[in-house]
Amino acid sequence: MKKPPEEGKIWEWRAFGSLSRELLARVNSFPLRAGIVGRPEYDIYLISPTNDNNIKLRELDGRFVLKLKPLLEAGTDAIELYQESLDMVYDFPLGKAVFDQVCSLLETAAPGDLGAIHSFGEEGFTRTLSTCRPAIKRVEVSKTRSQFVVRGGWVELADMIFPRKTTQSISVHSLQKEVISRTLEDLKVPNALKAMNYVQACRFWG
Repeated sequence: MKKPPEEGKIWEWRAFGSLSRELLARVNSFPLRAGIVGRPEYDIYLISPTNDNNIKLRELDGRFVLKLKPLLEAGTDAIELYQESLDMVYDFPLGKAVFDQVCSLLETAAPGDLGAIHSFGEEGFTRTLSTCRPAIKRVEVSKTRSQFVVRGGWVELADMIFPRKTTQSISVHSLQKEVISRTLEDLKVPNALKAMNYVQACRFWG
């Protein structure tokens, strides 16, 4: 991948809405992280009706990879804990064991016996998930992301296009939960922004 995925259990807070010039200026005063500035990305989110596990296909050099990002913990403060690892990024075609793992994370099941299928291409993978019960929805999202280093973590700014919404996002990430709260206070992030994760946003605007 262009940038290796994060490794470990990572806390994350994200919100959507119009980002003010003052907030953008505060974030842009921090150093860039890993040279990530104005980076375009195209993701296909696979949305479960029952949970917020972050499962997506990410376009990479003209092909897709599957990226699993299980949600481990969520609280009323919208600060969530995710598991991320290179070990949870898969190339197509996918083996049946990976398909079964995705079904488990999305809390769905195939409508019939798939024992004769040994591997899945990208199209067959998403088509089969759409026939599962409950059905898994496919939501395409285009993004342009930039990341900035803060003490103990990083902040991401993104412009994005959902099927039914064009919007902006700010998120804060860290291995330590207390860093999230401190950074939100330091940045004076307005309460008017809608705090939610990508899966929830895909349900609203997908």
